[in-house]
Amino acid sequence: MLYTINKSPFESSTMQTALRFLQPGDPLLFLEDGVYA
Repeated sequence: MLYTINKSPFESSTMQTALRFLQPGDPLLFLEDGVYA
């Protein structure tokens, strides 16, 4: 499954949620504000 992070971890829990479900080998794509975090 591809996980996308488009919000800063300082303003959203998107990153924490993705990390809970992330499995070894799953791709993680940073977009928009997620890139600057």
